[in-house]
Amino acid sequence: ITLKGNAELGPPQPTFLVCDSAEAVPASPTSPTATNNKTGINLAWTDASSDETGFKVYRKLSTETEAKVIATQTAVTYSDTDLSEGQTAYYHVTAYNDNGDSAKSKTVSAIADFTAPTVASTNPSSNSIVDGSGTIDIGITFSEPVKTWPNDGASGVLLAYSINGGDYTSANVAGVNILSNFVGGVLVEYIAGSTYEFKVGKDYITDGAGLGMEEDYIWSFTTP
Repeated sequence: ITLKGNAELGPPQPTFLVCDSAEAVPASPTSPTATNNKTGINLAWTDASSDETGFKVYRKLSTETEAKVIATQTAVTYSDTDLSEGQTAYYHVTAYNDNGDSAKSKTVSAIADFTAPTVASTNPSSNSIVDGSGTIDIGITFSEPVKTWPNDGASGVLLAYSINGGDYTSANVAGVNILSNFVGGVLVEYIAGSTYEFKVGKDYITDGAGLGMEEDYIWSFTTP
């Protein structure tokens, strides 16, 4: 602070004050992320300030018009579990101290997805009788778009089949590593008077949020 005197009255008579500097608010948090898991959306960010008191987490749902503070804390991570399946949430974070709030961080978003994918239907359908010749076209429809790709540490195969109780044989699945509800284009030899059993390997199916199938799916059909 600088004291300014009046030239007529002399230096001992200050008449106003000038602030040479202002107390700064904290720097804005950087690199925010929003990651879906089985119970909520996990947020994380980088502390870019050395003088913050804490952080404020803001959220705006797709059905809302403005963001609201959902947490005030000192940690640089937060888990938002107050969401419903399918909701889209937008987040930003500010740092604060006694001088005020920082600028907003970058906004990040995620869709609440807490339900693991399942097999919704198959072609041919389970326990059906398939009459024909040549080859049988196999298709699988999932409960939601999935990625057909091995998870870390996965063993086995995406789709395997057995004929008349024999050993499982890996099926050549078209459309690997795509995000889709339907996986098809699998052809197997038609053998009359046989029982076919198919197995979808759970370790090869995840949805857009990274949730995997919880158990293998098995279905069968017969040929006359």
